[in-house]
Amino acid sequence: MSKEIKDFCLSGTCEKLEQLQAELEKTCKWTPVESYDGEYYWETECGKSFFVDEGTPADNEMNFCAYCGGKLIVQALKGR
Repeated sequence: MSKEIKDFCLSGTCEKLEQLQAELEKTCKWTPVESYDGEYYWETECGKSFFVDEGTPADNEMNFCAYCGGKLIVQALKGR
């Protein structure tokens, strides 16, 4: 926790601030999986699957997981 947040903490508010900070730092890794037809879908670290019609999540300016809200960490497609 940053010094600014610690300095700001009042009785009973630190726990909520720590929860909010953890949410802001949350990430979700997306891994490409090739399907039977040669297309790719993405398996998410939070246990879901996502299909992008064209390109990659980064190509489509996706920055956060549609399911858990974590900041995306996208594993590159092979050969890209």
